[in-house]
Amino acid sequence: MVDFCSRWCMITWMLVFKGPIRFFSSLASAQMHRASRVKHVGHLGAWCFRVPILILAIICSPVLGVKSMKKQVAVLAGGCFWGVEELFRSQKGVLQTEVGYTGGVTLNPTYEQVKTGQTGHAEAIRIEFDAEKTSYSEILKYFFKIHDPTTQDRQGNDIGTQYRSAIFYSDESQKKIAVETLKEFEKAKFWGKPLVTQVLPAGPFFSAENYHQDYLQKNPGGYTCHFERKF
Repeated sequence: MVDFCSRWCMITWMLVFKGPIRFFSSLASAQMHRASRVKHVGHLGAWCFRVPILILAIICSPVLGVKSMKKQVAVLAGGCFWGVEELFRSQKGVLQTEVGYTGGVTLNPTYEQVKTGQTGHAEAIRIEFDAEKTSYSEILKYFFKIHDPTTQDRQGNDIGTQYRSAIFYSDESQKKIAVETLKEFEKAKFWGKPLVTQVLPAGPFFSAENYHQDYLQKNPGGYTCHFERKF
């Protein structure tokens, strides 16, 4: 009974988190391996086990209503990363956030180095999101609502190149969306001043010290200069 329950729990977990196709594909591979070990079946016969199971997987996917998660990543800089992370964490489709440093020349920088402004790095956030629930475009639109993209190397009381506004794209598709979104906000004149947000190719992202991660969750009421504007 215990063995049955453990097998059932494993099957349920694989169906939900890996999706029917990957689940049945794994099952088919196992059956194919067993079949190939039987001399009179051989490898050709073993494929006869796999094909029907894969067909079953394709049929079951829409029936079970299980979709494979489509993960994407956005890297943004908009001032002190504490406030930016706190606001993004609650957005629809956001799976995980991480604060760190990027855009500079120093390898594995520390906060003490970055705050001098000599490393070239910006305080940034790496956002992992489910593209089935939100989009890169929506992520950027929210980004422009929670920080001031018109102040050069500054956000609120924080001054320095490490507090600049920047979008770090990972491919040409993200670059195109970033440029279009920037133009959209410029044209709408929401801010009344020119935007100074940089659009740059993504480079190495160095995770910030642990005490910076989820800072406002650990320190409710802590410092932040970020809030959502209602345009």
